[in-house]
Amino acid sequence: MSAAEFADFRQLVLALRHDQSLPYNSHGWVLTEDLQKRPHFHHFDKDFVRYLDEVIGNPRLEVTPDGRAVRATNGHTIHISDEGLLTPITDASQVPYCVHGTTRDVIKKIKLYGLHRMDRHYIHFASHPDDVKRNSEVLIHLDVAKYLRRNPGKLFYTRSSNIVTMGNKFGYVKPCFFRTMELLY
Repeated sequence: MSAAEFADFRQLVLALRHDQSLPYNSHGWVLTEDLQKRPHFHHFDKDFVRYLDEVIGNPRLEVTPDGRAVRATNGHTIHISDEGLLTPITDASQVPYCVHGTTRDVIKKIKLYGLHRMDRHYIHFASHPDDVKRNSEVLIHLDVAKYLRRNPGKLFYTRSSNIVTMGNKFGYVKPCFFRTMELLY
């Protein structure tokens, strides 16, 4: 895969998560023919979209088998239905690893207020060390058992095996639910 193709992939995922002007259906699917009407995506026919999905093999993107529609699997700021995208986590034993990666510049706020979903629908956690954001300088390990005891039914696996929560009614996961905060460098 070339650097240009990887840049195309990243641009596609970004648009599918955040571009409110795309013609989404209620579950976040966009037809590839509608994507092609956009100047940056004119070459994104169904074969190219399937190629990106297969070569990168990244769970951030889901493509229909025929390549006619595509959607981002998580991280949306647009409103989509979660039906069929989330699996409730009911027991801490289902979650061997639950980490949110972030940068040092926001740690003071996080220590005071907790993690916030900001403009997104969810706060995201990695379920495997390889899935932590690459630019992370700090890892926040969630105490899953404690979180589930106080917030039953509010922690989910996504289709891409990440873990998400909406947080409390203000969109926060409070620091009392952090098991540890680990500085990477």
